[in-house]
Order: sequence, then structure tokens, then C-alpha cells
Amino acid sequence: MSEVKQKKIKVLASNDDRVSLIMDDEGNVGVVSPLKDGMPLQPEQDIVKLNKTEEPNVYTLQTLYQGKGPARASNKKFREGWDSVYGKQKKKADLN
Repeated sequence: MSEVKQKKIKVLASNDDRVSLIMDDEGNVGVVSPLKDGMPLQPEQDIVKLNKTEEPNVYTLQTLYQGKGPARASNKKFREGWDSVYGKQKKKADLN
């Protein structure tokens, strides 16, 4: 597993559902909400842990898992079935 990343963040706002608006020292803003059992993560979502500090509304944010961007559905079987789903790609000469 990769190295756990840590940074200090400040909680700007929070609601009853424990959804919090946060900001780091660089001015980046994000939303933190609890994981829900059985709910899938979106590819760009991270799993983080907030640890209290001595300062009010300031936490240490640990990134436990970092999302890897959009899902990709490209494998050998997908590429082989492309023509049956989308049709053969037309050559430039056939376009006009």
C-alpha cells in the first residue's frame, strides 16, 4: 500500500448529516462526508480520516485511499466487441 498522506485542514461548515466543508492551508476547498456501508465510491473520490488537533475546527486529514480518476472499461474483449456495438469506423474518404 502506498504512503499515507497528511495535511492540516479547517472545517468551515458542517450539517446534521456530518457533511463538512473543509479548506486546507493552500486554499483548496472540499467536502467530507461519512462512508456508507454498501455504497460504491466514485472513481475520483478519496477515503480520508480526520484527527482532532488542539486548535478548534482544525483537523489533520489523512488520505487513506486516493481515487484514480474516471473508470475505464477498455480491455481486450471490449475492443473486440466495439464493431458489433458501434459499427465499423468509417474511413475519411467515406465521410463525404
